[in-house]
Amino acid sequence: DIACGQGGSTRFLCQRFPQAAVVATNLSLKQIQNARKNAPAATFVEMDAARLSFPDQSFDLIVCIEAAFHF
Repeated sequence: DIACGQGGSTRFLCQRFPQAAVVATNLSLKQIQNARKNAPAATFVEMDAARLSFPDQSFDLIVCIEAAFHF
């Protein structure tokens, strides 16, 4: 979940796909702290959505619901 904001979409992904390893990124550490409360099952990484540093083929699916219009 790229640019996850407060974690609403991350929470939905964790609930909808409980067996999945959900990873969420956000540039704001403060928002990540709030998102962790909303989706404690997810892994959160402080990272710029325009400069993702994950290795190739790290994920089966990538979504950006909260902030795609920003970049």
